[in-house]
Amino acid sequence: PENKILKKKDVIDEKYKIYTKEFDLSLNAKNLASKAELNFLRKKFENEYFENKRLINKLAKKLERLFSSLNINSWKFDQDEGYIDPTRLANLVANSGNLQIFKSKNENTEKNTIVSLLLDNSGSMRGKPIITSAITTEIITKVLEKCKVNIEILGFTTREWKGGMSKKKWESTGKVDSPGRLNDLLHIIYKDADVTWNNCKNNLGLILKDGLLKENIDGEAVKWAYKRLLNRKERKKILIVISDGAPVDDSTLSHNSPDILDNHLKETVNIIQQTKSIKLVAIGIGHDVSKYYKNAFVIEDAENLGDVIIDNLMKFLGSKNN
Repeated sequence: PENKILKKKDVIDEKYKIYTKEFDLSLNAKNLASKAELNFLRKKFENEYFENKRLINKLAKKLERLFSSLNINSWKFDQDEGYIDPTRLANLVANSGNLQIFKSKNENTEKNTIVSLLLDNSGSMRGKPIITSAITTEIITKVLEKCKVNIEILGFTTREWKGGMSKKKWESTGKVDSPGRLNDLLHIIYKDADVTWNNCKNNLGLILKDGLLKENIDGEAVKWAYKRLLNRKERKKILIVISDGAPVDDSTLSHNSPDILDNHLKETVNIIQQTKSIKLVAIGIGHDVSKYYKNAFVIEDAENLGDVIIDNLMKFLGSKNN
């Protein structure tokens, strides 16, 4: 028995630790820059749009197909009242007693799905990957909003490079061994699911703010996005993580076992995949993330990001609710 207790204790000791959460922030993008700065960054972002005309036109075409596939189930046929269904007029001619020639909007399909896009806001995403992620995100948001699908846009990074306040506190209180996660998290809400795109589109310009993109602690970010989804009333829930590889945080990795962040991400994803309460998909930009996620896709060129997301959305949104 003593041996058993020891083994159990070892397992507990290996569990993910967090040195302190007191400096972590979870903020709406509009609280991370002034209104004027967000306007300026939005204009800068829109300039990138013009340079990506070809990509945007291609996505728009694919999204039109998604749009029509989503609308298939939104009509109830053979109704006694509603809009006249031209395909049923022949029935009326053949049998004047058959008045079920109307179709009506099936309201049940509305607002029954939520998609959450979680963007890796780490320094290595700077440049083309983050801009492509944001453009893709915006196009998808606009279309899904038209399709009556709720959409949330989130981002994750850290407040500082190399540790921030958490590390300073650890240093000033005796540097305990294996302190656990040792940096201050910054989780960003670009768009809340209940806010319309028009009311928050400037927020996405924040990705271009100098110095925003720092380190990435993926496990806690995925858990955060997942918990937000769990609190939603929609039946169908889809979480799409867009990142460029492994979790990296210099201060955490320097003072703990080198696989602390990797293991935590795997463990978190595993738990979510087993619950089956949400559909989890990951897209690795330039890096294979399949060692963490079961549903994972690699994109060598950031330009293909939109295609892959849309193909997956078509698959998941088109499938029946569980």
